[in-house]
Amino acid sequence: MAAAIASGCGTPARSAQAQMSRDPAGSGSAASNTRVALVRPLVAKLEETSSGPAFQVRVRFNRRVPTDAQGPRLNVLVGSSGSDAPPQAFGGRDRHCYAASIGNDFGGDDPELKNVHSGSTVTVRVRIPGQAQIVEKVRLKTGSRARSAFAALGCGQR
Repeated sequence: MAAAIASGCGTPARSAQAQMSRDPAGSGSAASNTRVALVRPLVAKLEETSSGPAFQVRVRFNRRVPTDAQGPRLNVLVGSSGSDAPPQAFGGRDRHCYAASIGNDFGGDDPELKNVHSGSTVTVRVRIPGQAQIVEKVRLKTGSRARSAFAALGCGQR
């Protein structure tokens, strides 16, 4: 079946079989070879803390990301700062939404994150094992604008 799917997509069957053997989710199905992609533009919220700015990034994908014992195998970075903990799934299970919290661990060394404020544009990178990273320039939101943007992702409730 993988060969039929691969030939229908113009991809050699050998390539599809090789990808199945590297499947990070371990499902071994041809569907697991589908690239994880954004369904809607990701959203980044700026949160002021006593130690400086922090960020919450929410994303919605076209499919579930691979998981391990710690949760989703997904790393989200704002500038050069990474997630403080594994991102968490939220919303309807069929919507494949994840939220990541990124704290003030960049120590002021990242010029892109120096003096950020609501409306600043930052680079957000989403890293998923086995595929190229997703890189987006995102305008930081706060308050009601962040809530509206989160709702626009269409993640629903779990």
